[in-house]
Amino acid sequence: MKLKSSFPFAVQNFPFFYGWIIMLAGTIGVLFSIPGQTMGASAFTNHLLEDLHLKRDGLTIAYMLGTAGSAFLLPVAGRLWDNQGARIVLSAAALVLAFFLFVGSKSVEISTALASFLPLSFSQAGFAVMLLVFFCIRFSGQGVLTLVSRNVTMKWFEQNRGLANGISSTFVSLGFSAAPLLLMWLIEGHTWQGAWQIIALALLVFVAFVVVVVRDNPEDCGLIPDGKVLPPKRKKSTNFETRKQYTLSEARKTFTFWVYTLTLAFYSMYLTGITFHIESIFESVGYNGKEGFEIFLPTAIVAVSISLVGNVVSDYIRLQYILLLMVAAALVSIAGLVNLETRSGVPLLIAGNGIMGGSFVILTAVAWPRFFGRKHLGAISGLSGAVFQFSSAFGPFLFSRVFTLTGSYALAGKICLAYVFVLCVGAFKAINPQKK
Repeated sequence: MKLKSSFPFAVQNFPFFYGWIIMLAGTIGVLFSIPGQTMGASAFTNHLLEDLHLKRDGLTIAYMLGTAGSAFLLPVAGRLWDNQGARIVLSAAALVLAFFLFVGSKSVEISTALASFLPLSFSQAGFAVMLLVFFCIRFSGQGVLTLVSRNVTMKWFEQNRGLANGISSTFVSLGFSAAPLLLMWLIEGHTWQGAWQIIALALLVFVAFVVVVVRDNPEDCGLIPDGKVLPPKRKKSTNFETRKQYTLSEARKTFTFWVYTLTLAFYSMYLTGITFHIESIFESVGYNGKEGFEIFLPTAIVAVSISLVGNVVSDYIRLQYILLLMVAAALVSIAGLVNLETRSGVPLLIAGNGIMGGSFVILTAVAWPRFFGRKHLGAISGLSGAVFQFSSAFGPFLFSRVFTLTGSYALAGKICLAYVFVLCVGAFKAINPQKK
């Protein structure tokens, strides 16, 4: 049952439009998803390999299976959001994430206990524990928290949707770029187990924040999106007016839904593969592995720039242009990965990943409500999110197997290149379904 919009206070008499508070809450929600994101997990990878006596391929397989399995539940979470509201779903996701971060922090002790009671070696027990942990933190963090936090903001805006997403994504990008260094600082000061426990406690505070602050729709509170009707001179964006509220069944029958979804899925797979093995990728071409983490900040600067400008501009242009930009950036990034040992490799990787990241933030938030409406946004974005979360499961495994077989990550980039060429063709034909 949804919580009443008036609990614990009514928002329609705020001195400013309450949608900006929702934007703040959504931004914080996405930032709290970091432990379930690949960049959050990558800071713990080497510690888990060492303390659980796992091989890199073994941990990668646990991550892949956990992520892929969790993707199947994401459409269910999207429909649950449509029916029960953001406050209940966000709170539940945060509680699940907190609990399994705590379980993960005790994985050595749990694995020891399992190995003593079951016919398993310590490393086999560790694999089983991390499979469960990855399943739950990927579903609750990278899946539900991100999905609902990002899209609840989009329900409160229409004409200013790009502007709101641009402001939010700027802080998200900065937070994500700082996350690896913050996590390493927590690990150095409190051990990797202590770091996960500290984050779990912080998530409990976030749950209380969600219950008090978040509201589902402006209409439930006696408001309208954007807070007011903008004057005619600002209404160039009415070219993208949502006339039809698509159901999930109708949306998934459109060519556009799948082109955008598969493009976002490629980014998830490719970036997850790079991020999960970032130290190893840089070590394989002669760099210090820690230098790999240094690319996150400049990449974030590029992503923030693209996201901030692109989100504002997206209120007035076709999203197809941003889709094409994202595909072109993928080619740049792959060129950087394949030639990482050269002087141009790192800058190309940073530029390509940054532009893709900025475009990803725009499209995941703005595309679905513009193309298909707000009524079934949870179900539609849930299916799309499930596809690119499922795809992200295979990125680390692809990169790991390629490296195990060839001693290099270049072949992984070449395999991704074939996928991108197919996306190029589809991107030119993916038009807004509302125009039909």
